[in-house]
Amino acid sequence: MARGRLGGTKAKIRGKVGSEIYQLKRDPNGTLLQSVYSQNPNPTYTNTPAQAKNRCIMGQIERMWHWLPQIIKDSFASVPRGALSFQRFSKLNYPLLREDFETHYSENNVYSWVPKREMQAPAGTWLLTDGTLPEVTWDDAAFTLGWNNAFEVSWSKSFPNATYGDFLSNFGVQMGDRLILVFYREDYPSLNQYVETWTFRPREDYSIDTPWLDVDDTKPFDTNCPYTQYCGLMWRERSFFWGIDTQDYPRVMKFACVALFIARDTDKGTLFSSSRFVWAQHPGNDGYQRVTPQAVFPSWLNE
Repeated sequence: MARGRLGGTKAKIRGKVGSEIYQLKRDPNGTLLQSVYSQNPNPTYTNTPAQAKNRCIMGQIERMWHWLPQIIKDSFASVPRGALSFQRFSKLNYPLLREDFETHYSENNVYSWVPKREMQAPAGTWLLTDGTLPEVTWDDAAFTLGWNNAFEVSWSKSFPNATYGDFLSNFGVQMGDRLILVFYREDYPSLNQYVETWTFRPREDYSIDTPWLDVDDTKPFDTNCPYTQYCGLMWRERSFFWGIDTQDYPRVMKFACVALFIARDTDKGTLFSSSRFVWAQHPGNDGYQRVTPQAVFPSWLNE
């Protein structure tokens, strides 16, 4: 049975009327549009290799929707938040996944592909946000087990800080901003994979004029990180890093990809910086094992 969205003679409906299917969609300007198509009374399911490849690629995108819906629906400046943001996310990332599938089918892939029957988070170099604020850049994302048994991500450049404001400006952050860190991790021995999001805010007990010597450089941000000591963005020996004290965390983790972006609330809405996941470089071979398209494609073709 069809349901009406608007009243009166100009009602837009969705649902089934006889053999016709009514849908509601929005155009790029956000205007609600009515569409209708006829249902095939004798549908047949086909899954050619080309169709299976497309379903495999879209399956990876759908899993990202599942894991990061709040970020994806809010973080594309060129379209209204909501469904059109999901479409924009798909449009930007689909060609990146297709290139990885076609160019790195059996090795050197930059995404870790997920089989059809699993709902794990597909790690990879996703374009996560597309905004107007300056992008937070890093020289590399070298994850190491270092100081106080913390996993570290370090910038190789140095930051001469005189004040707390100088420190924030290194990353394009202003008082009141949120610095949002998104990362993949894999737990051992379960091999379960997760995506986590931590938020870091400039501390309100400091001002931009607070001398850097008066700043607690082991915790220059307030954070919602759920773990304990040595967790969060920190400063040490002119190298900025974040970490988890593995002594306080009950499971062993391997990190895969990480993205970092700024969110800034304004009178006209929330502004974002653009961001893209980068792979962590683990020492030796103790890193996150990327699953190739070749390994998962049979599940999308045959199941």
